[in-house]
Amino acid sequence: YMLMRAELDSVICSGPRRGKQHTFALLEDRAPDARRLDPDEALAELTRRYFTARGPATVRDYCAWSSLTVAQARRGLEMVEGELHHEESGGRTYWISPNARRAPASPGRIDLVQVYDETIMGYTESRDALYLSSAQGRVPGAEEAWMHGTLLDGRLVGRWKPVESKKSISMQTTFFRPLTRAERPAFGAAVERYASFRGLPVTLP
Repeated sequence: YMLMRAELDSVICSGPRRGKQHTFALLEDRAPDARRLDPDEALAELTRRYFTARGPATVRDYCAWSSLTVAQARRGLEMVEGELHHEESGGRTYWISPNARRAPASPGRIDLVQVYDETIMGYTESRDALYLSSAQGRVPGAEEAWMHGTLLDGRLVGRWKPVESKKSISMQTTFFRPLTRAERPAFGAAVERYASFRGLPVTLP
């Protein structure tokens, strides 16, 4: 509790790993040139960064991600709304940077993400927009679906689960619709990236 309080008071922060152990470091040593912002400046900057990096997103998405109240979130949005663009869709108002780049039409990239990935944690109200339209009706309950998500161009197309042993990982997979012939190599590349990250061979049952 003392360490947690010191983090909240901006005295310490996460330090470099020491072998397998996590460490703490003085914040002033890790970020010696950090800017000092007053509460309004900090609220505006947090709001700007969220919608610039994660838009299109809603105010409720922002509240869940930041733990701000709706009133605080709307106040922050009022301070930066001139820098953002908004659109109405499905009864929701989505905010986004006007400079946001659109993804290519169909690059066919597959990513294996876990539940704490920002693609998932960055949203609540509009998370359903990540469902692949062709998979609707086959997606399990919301919490179960996102535990280990398989994303195709940022859309949920299935799940994966690693079963580990000392020398290898067996990856169980579930797809909400079959991968096309063109998408299968992308899935293989995602598995290879995961195996390289873990430093263990990965097998698919």
